[in-house]
Amino acid sequence: KAASLVLVVTLCILNALGQNQNISTELVFEGEPFMEINPMDSNHIIVSWMAWVSVEEQIKIKSRTSFDGGETWSDIITLAHVVDGYTSADSVIAFGPNGNVYITYIDSSGTDNTPIEGGIYLCTSQDGGLTFSPPTEVLNIAVDPDRIPIDRPWMVIDNSSGPNSGAIYITTMNVSGAAPSYHPYVSISIDEGATFTWQELDAPNWLSGNLIQQPMPTPAITNTGVFQAVYPSFVSSQNTFPQYVLVSSTNAGQIFNYSSVFQQLSSGLEEPLAKKG
Repeated sequence: KAASLVLVVTLCILNALGQNQNISTELVFEGEPFMEINPMDSNHIIVSWMAWVSVEEQIKIKSRTSFDGGETWSDIITLAHVVDGYTSADSVIAFGPNGNVYITYIDSSGTDNTPIEGGIYLCTSQDGGLTFSPPTEVLNIAVDPDRIPIDRPWMVIDNSSGPNSGAIYITTMNVSGAAPSYHPYVSISIDEGATFTWQELDAPNWLSGNLIQQPMPTPAITNTGVFQAVYPSFVSSQNTFPQYVLVSSTNAGQIFNYSSVFQQLSSGLEEPLAKKG
């Protein structure tokens, strides 16, 4: 009996010390969370997610911030739609070297597979994530409406001390159901997100090809400020086998360099959307 009592007390203590917290707090749909930790302050955490708001407002991006390692959290912030009735998705958070916090997300009309209007947008916080600016445009569907290059944004920011410090890179891919040709994309800002220029991330001899309908690029920034991304490719005239291509730039996207990361040992494409970390 004494051993059982010790076990019960121990379990109660462990339960009281549990770290799980309900950050979103709602009882309806809350999905696809994203978390980022300030590289200059490990106690500074920001979480964003997709949240059902109402029939009129559809899904919006919400966020909360903690400055004490997750012990306490700020009030929930709801990011605005660009147009009433749009639906938001796929939020990503990044910290800039100026201390700003950036959240990028999709905001569009239509459905997941057939968005009609909208694009990728960026909100900026100058107070650590307690408030955010109205959204500014990163990439609009209208720049290439048939190929719809706005799906699955990922964002990285140059936090080095190099010449491109502060440059923001947001990669995207074609929406499922878009018309070929298919490409990975990158949108780049060198003015803290005020304006962006976009381009296809692949190039002749390093094309992703039309057998992969959503060639998602995965971006990163080295500690010296070199932008890098990996994307899938399958063009037999370039390489007999499917491969992953590494693209890099030392000058904020003015010039890209390419190399093969690895190739698949068979030409079968049972799973053309293999996940990458």
